[in-house]
Amino acid sequence: MTTSGAVSAPDSLHFYLFGGSVIFRIILVLVLVLGCYGTNPVLGQDVLSLEKLPNALQALQGNEIRYRKNYLGKSVQASGRFLRLSPIANQVPEAWALDIDSGKLQFRCLLTPNEAINFAEFESGMAVRVEARLAKPVGSGREALPLEDCQIAKARPPLPKGFRLTGRWKGCLIRLGLKPQSGKSCSLYLTLRGKSGAVSLKTVQSRDGRKIEVRNARIEDGRLLGWTSHYPYSGKSGEYTCKLPEPDLRFDCDWKSGNREGTLRFKRLR
Repeated sequence: MTTSGAVSAPDSLHFYLFGGSVIFRIILVLVLVLGCYGTNPVLGQDVLSLEKLPNALQALQGNEIRYRKNYLGKSVQASGRFLRLSPIANQVPEAWALDIDSGKLQFRCLLTPNEAINFAEFESGMAVRVEARLAKPVGSGREALPLEDCQIAKARPPLPKGFRLTGRWKGCLIRLGLKPQSGKSCSLYLTLRGKSGAVSLKTVQSRDGRKIEVRNARIEDGRLLGWTSHYPYSGKSGEYTCKLPEPDLRFDCDWKSGNREGTLRFKRLR
């Protein structure tokens, strides 16, 4: 028979869970549950704002000890354009650098050869976004913020300045089959409306004013990606796939209906 008043840890836990008061049991369960959940292993809670990133670069270039103390390991979310993928000279083991230009800053993702293979098809100027952690610099260069644990994905380029999808648009034929067209034949009119930040394709009309049934309209990030037109009077459908807006604020949509296909160029009416 045990005479000591000491209680072992397993016995103590068993007592609080099954023999203690209800309040003790609730508190202990909450502590155990919350302790099981941490932050995202890649991004976590220490995500540096875009405004603080230039400060991190200044610290890296001027006082690397301060950079390591205040910024190393902090998470970063950024977007920009892919510049290049290249090996880093004189590194053992072999390392590669994927460079991204955000316009105000440059980032350098540090990759293993196996990781670098995943981005071999990226083209210079391609829009990308990255989530990563600030890393120790590799090599002598300090012109870019070094990143590790990079999660890189293609992104859509920014919309041209002044582009606004909401409003009324006129679509004119610039291609029919393999033959270019003058763009003087305008056969389709779109009306897009915005509410609470969301844009919807309200109506599609032919040039004689008849409304066309719209199905599966696809709009993302202020861009019209496409839709399906259904013509109840004929039972036919047409599939439209739209391209990114041009700097002059117009956009083109390729269409296909049965064995006919072409391209419409949409310009804003109002």
